[in-house]
Amino acid sequence: MNPDVLVAVVGAAALVLTTWFRQPFRRNPRDHIERDIKIAADLPAESEARKRLEGDIERRVEGLVPDPKMRRDWFGFVLALIFMSVFGFLTWRFWAWGGWWNIGTAVFGSLALVMVPLAVRELRKAPRDAQGRLAD
Repeated sequence: MNPDVLVAVVGAAALVLTTWFRQPFRRNPRDHIERDIKIAADLPAESEARKRLEGDIERRVEGLVPDPKMRRDWFGFVLALIFMSVFGFLTWRFWAWGGWWNIGTAVFGSLALVMVPLAVRELRKAPRDAQGRLAD
């Protein structure tokens, strides 16, 4: 079997198995909130621990409701993927040419790697203004 195909098959199998095995361990935040509500009900009403637990429960319940200001910037994400692809292609092309072209390999490879956190930043839900910029 071709080693490239073997690597691709093993990588795909690892991805599928990792996703499949993680499913039973996914936690439902509502179950934890219900459990904490029962614990808080058993504590004395004037207890400091009860007040802190109720504050924590309230904070987690508010986190369940989506904030309309929180959104992803899909345009920025796609743009970062396009730049990453172009820089990745140029990196590969310059590497294949070899010789002094490897200077371009270093430059474009670095630029391709810089695009990864930019793509992740745009994909993260955050408060944004009308143009998609991160709100301060």
